[in-house]
Amino acid sequence: MQLEDYLYKLYNWSFRTFGHKQKLSSVTDHIREELLEVEATDGKDAEEWADIIMMAFDGMHRHAKCTPEQATDMLWKKLRICMERKWPDPSTVPEGMPMKHIKE
Repeated sequence: MQLEDYLYKLYNWSFRTFGHKQKLSSVTDHIREELLEVEATDGKDAEEWADIIMMAFDGMHRHAKCTPEQATDMLWKKLRICMERKWPDPSTVPEGMPMKHIKE
């Protein structure tokens, strides 16, 4: 199954289940809760990661109005952007700190 097919199914299910009106804060607050669950499992529970990914895609559709095709295109675009950026040597980033690209 292609990602776009999955997203169409996800979006249809989400609107049927949760309705068409959902505040941005509902999505972002729920993602924050799921992040705590990921941390509670030391990141070892793939299902918790999947919850976050599903919610992020649903939020992208609901609030940024991305179609499945646009969402997929945006993922490819963002990967290209990240690959073109300069990044520090991972050994120079203190443990526990996020590794951020080098801004020029």
